[in-house]
Amino acid sequence: IGELIDEGLLVRVHGRGTFVARPKLEQALADNLITFSEDLITQGIPFETTVLERTVASPNEQVSSPLNIAPGDKVFVLKRLRSVGGVPVILLHNYVVYARCPQIEAIDFKKHRLFVVLEQLYGLHLAWGRRTFEARAGSTSIRAHLELEKSDPLMYIQQLVHLDDGSPIEM
Repeated sequence: IGELIDEGLLVRVHGRGTFVARPKLEQALADNLITFSEDLITQGIPFETTVLERTVASPNEQVSSPLNIAPGDKVFVLKRLRSVGGVPVILLHNYVVYARCPQIEAIDFKKHRLFVVLEQLYGLHLAWGRRTFEARAGSTSIRAHLELEKSDPLMYIQQLVHLDDGSPIEM
């Protein structure tokens, strides 16, 4: 059992027992800007996307400030759940500067990936991004979407993507 735990096939939870570990997915964190879906495609891992929300809204300060837009300006809000083998693995909340991509809310993001749409349909060049990682306790809603228990670990990633002119486009 110890060897299986060392190999990552089993996980031991103090006071609860030993369980079969879920398969691990790793995302490349190289110098290039690669999305989670691109990484899955590169690895040949099929995934499903469920679109939870796609709306145009006025952002709060936590969204408008990093995107460098005025509080009255609009953002496209896209919330999706990605699953592998029927198991939810990532909950995405994207905020995109709406003035740079009008009518984006009409696109079916179950079939189309956000960054591909921004680059190919709107002609935007996504030049660079910054990601921050933080371990957090998930809210009740997040845990429900990801089918997590209250004690399950959760990695929160915040990303801010810039165009080649330096202006932020997506968070």
